[in-house]
Amino acid sequence: MNIKHVWSVLARESVVNQGDNIISLQNVLEELTVTLTPIKPLEKLPEKIGVPIDYEITSLWAKTNKESQVKSQVAYSLLSPSNKELISTVKEMIIDSKHLRNRSRVKISGFPFEGEGI
Repeated sequence: MNIKHVWSVLARESVVNQGDNIISLQNVLEELTVTLTPIKPLEKLPEKIGVPIDYEITSLWAKTNKESQVKSQVAYSLLSPSNKELISTVKEMIIDSKHLRNRSRVKISGFPFEGEGI
């Protein structure tokens, strides 16, 4: 692959300053706490639920060499605590000849929850 992953951050949103192209990450998610209480006292909780939250994955990518243009496929996955893939998407990444790096933002609505984990 001609593109390497530099970093990714999960946040509620990001804002790009139009003047200088600097990105600000707002409300970085370092922990998500979900409290579930059954409606009926003896009712069993669902094994899988969707948490209604909007967030985005902001990533920085860089060329591994100074080619005129590089193109690659990048994959994003969200794994459950049991290592089950909950969300997956593949995007095409192109870094043109004028730039050495590229920033990407993937917006996601809803967070699938399947139990406690790190």
